[in-house]
Amino acid sequence: YIEGSSEPVKAWTYFLNSLKLPVNAAVIPGGDWKRSIEEQPVLTSKLTEKQSTYIQRLGRSSGREIVPIDLTLYRELMNLELIVDKGRRLALSKLGQEVFKHLA
Repeated sequence: YIEGSSEPVKAWTYFLNSLKLPVNAAVIPGGDWKRSIEEQPVLTSKLTEKQSTYIQRLGRSSGREIVPIDLTLYRELMNLELIVDKGRRLALSKLGQEVFKHLA
C-alpha cells in the first residue's frame, strides 16, 4: 500500500542479500537514484574503450581460452576488481561478470 492510500499497488522490486553486499555499497540518500547516478556515474560509463573491449573479449571467451593482456590494463582492471588471476589465465570476477552483462 502506498502511504495514505487504501489501494494495493503492484511493483517489481530488486534486492540484494545483505550478507553479500559489495564492500563499497552505500545507501542512496532519500532513494533518489537518478541524482545519485548524475553525481557518481556508474562504473560502466567510467571504463575506457580498452577496458570495456577487454572485458567483452574475456566475457565471450571459453573457460580454458587465454586472452592476452598488457600489464597496465591488467593493473587497472585488478584495481577495479573486475578480473581475477587464475594462475595461467585471467577470468572475470563477480563484479566483472555483472559489468560484462551490462556492456553486452
